[in-house]
Amino acid sequence: MSHRPKTRRQVLRTAVLLTAGAFAATVATDAHAAVNSFRWCNRCQGMWFINGGNNGHCPVFHLWDHSHYTNGSGIYTIRRATESGRGQPGWHWCQFCKAVWYLGVGENGFGRCPVWPTIGHSPGEPVPDLQRDSFRLETDTDNNGPGGQDNWRWCHKCGCLFFAGNGLAATRCPAGGNHDRTGSANYLLRN
Repeated sequence: MSHRPKTRRQVLRTAVLLTAGAFAATVATDAHAAVNSFRWCNRCQGMWFINGGNNGHCPVFHLWDHSHYTNGSGIYTIRRATESGRGQPGWHWCQFCKAVWYLGVGENGFGRCPVWPTIGHSPGEPVPDLQRDSFRLETDTDNNGPGGQDNWRWCHKCGCLFFAGNGLAATRCPAGGNHDRTGSANYLLRN
């Protein structure tokens, strides 16, 4: 039994099919994969979503620029709640201010958004189930192993995630004054 060499057309067809299959598999898994589109704002100390169409709305008052800043920020990855792993689900990014905020059972509801203070935050992605279709944050006691940057806190006034490692005086809360970490866990973020 002899093997005939493949024609150029057969080789190209096989390559195209393999590439299309690999692309389809990548697209299918990315829909529920961890998201590495989060940054720290050096003005308000908050965590925000960079791929939401603009740089959001930072609660630090500025006459002409209300955007979150990326200066000095690493690229942070946050897992979706549907992924395996440990941590607290119920975290979202706001479609208006782009801040990462918590919508937990019995908490402050939709928090305080600097764009819509009376309405609160609004999930930035379509979410049929606000708990299942959310992000999961690790804590110092419920995590996926060593590593990560700690001292990220939940503010009970606005519901947002902020970095407390530079001192509370460096933070700015959309509900007024500085963020308040009362009742917050110590969250870990990976970059």
